[in-house]
Amino acid sequence: MQEKDDFVFRGQRPDEEVILAVRQHPWVLARPGFIILLCIFVMIAAVAYFGASGITSWVMFVMICFIIFYGFYKWYLWWNGNVVLTDQRIIQSLQIGLFSRKILEADLSKIQDAVCEINGLANSLLNIGAIQLQTASKEKILKIDFIFNPYDIQQKIMHAQKKLSEKF
Repeated sequence: MQEKDDFVFRGQRPDEEVILAVRQHPWVLARPGFIILLCIFVMIAAVAYFGASGITSWVMFVMICFIIFYGFYKWYLWWNGNVVLTDQRIIQSLQIGLFSRKILEADLSKIQDAVCEINGLANSLLNIGAIQLQTASKEKILKIDFIFNPYDIQQKIMHAQKKLSEKF
């Protein structure tokens, strides 16, 4: 979670105040971390089985290149995806690939329903979950996955929506 005072974003309206800015929990990097550990295990097994040979050198080179690219790629996707809650709207920015980004936006006044879900043992222990926002727009559901403390964030969204409706 980032402090609201020091977070600004492109496309922010002049009269818009940021309430909350979050990104997915770092736990989403666990699966890529396990894959990288598996690659390191394969490198160690190749050295143990084949010894120092040409085959081992190529396996090590390919695996190290894969680890660097794959690790950077997964970190890049995680780092560049975020959710911003303002006093007028909620914006979700998803980094889909190195050169692909999807930005979803929902006005708080159009949110009809907010559902908080926490599934699984690890997610329950770490308090990681998802929030689904039902809107009246073309994209009917805005789903925010793998965020820390989803119930509190859901409550902040609903509180911001209530404050907005009281203005008008």
